[in-house]
Amino acid sequence: MFDKSILTRILILSSILQLSACSTLGYIAHTSSGHLKLMGDRQEISSLINDGSLDQTQINIFKDILRMREFASSKLLLPDNKSYTSYVDLKRDYVTWVVFATPTLSLQAESWCFWLVGCVPYRGYFDESKAQQFANQLRQQQLEVYVAPVPAYSTLGWFSDPVLSSMLNRGELVTAEYIFHELAHQQLYIKNDTSFNEAFASAVGKIGVIAWLKSENKNAELKRYLQSQQEKQQIYQIIDGLRDQLTEIYESALSEREKIHLKQDAFAEYQQLITSKTKQWGKYKSYNRWVIEDMNNAKLNAFSTYQALVPAFVILFKACNKSFDKFYRVVESAKYLNKKQRVEFLQDGQCHTTSHQ
Repeated sequence: MFDKSILTRILILSSILQLSACSTLGYIAHTSSGHLKLMGDRQEISSLINDGSLDQTQINIFKDILRMREFASSKLLLPDNKSYTSYVDLKRDYVTWVVFATPTLSLQAESWCFWLVGCVPYRGYFDESKAQQFANQLRQQQLEVYVAPVPAYSTLGWFSDPVLSSMLNRGELVTAEYIFHELAHQQLYIKNDTSFNEAFASAVGKIGVIAWLKSENKNAELKRYLQSQQEKQQIYQIIDGLRDQLTEIYESALSEREKIHLKQDAFAEYQQLITSKTKQWGKYKSYNRWVIEDMNNAKLNAFSTYQALVPAFVILFKACNKSFDKFYRVVESAKYLNKKQRVEFLQDGQCHTTSHQ
């Protein structure tokens, strides 16, 4: 799974309200029932702490979650509501499985459009078998497909979203990053611009974890987290290089056969480079499934969607003197721009609101 995760956005809520004509009634029924089951299974974390059913380790985890939730609103200035103050035990490893698809000789992702959130480059399912069935249909259309298991869930604040058992499986810092990331979607969501939305939320998640660790005086954990982020940034840079290489190949005047041959060489070179880098770190096994196995155009797009603009958001936050209030106001002003202008505005790295309001 790509960093943080990667993370399901509100496909559910849009299906409850109104889906585009191309979506099937079966998909509406599936996503609606999955969403409603989650909402029905919620238990207040404060009640769980006090009802005597948990051991001390579990109590400590839930107390930390409530402190993270309070920290998100009081220090990160994220929405103050009931989201992530309840809990659902999924009894499975992931909440949804998200399907990405891309043509064989293109990095133009397939997209699906929904009334509430606009067009997004994925389609999510609460049942892995249904996701795989849809993925197989796309493969029959000669598309490259990536099915991403997703541990976190958001409805952009339309419902009080719960903390899920799948969000706790990778430790305290990942849990905190999930919570901050998902609340960032409630802070700002721009219709029809998934890359901007996801990168903003990912940046807030990472910035939030650093602030959390500093507030907790966990210097050793902070050092390890920063080292991990540096490693991942090196991975993302290699991925960006592969995207640039493939874009040049796909947009060239070469024959289809020549493009396919060069594409295979590019992926082979990428795999060799990533393998060498992760073995150098002694982390090949932990990175293998994430960034080496089954890499194709669709998986490459998934990485780009969630990570390509993250460094620019981090630079902008620093330019705003690490003021969350100022940072949010500047980022929100970009909603008045088109996609291209938004990226240019972001990459400018200046802490000022756009004049296009």
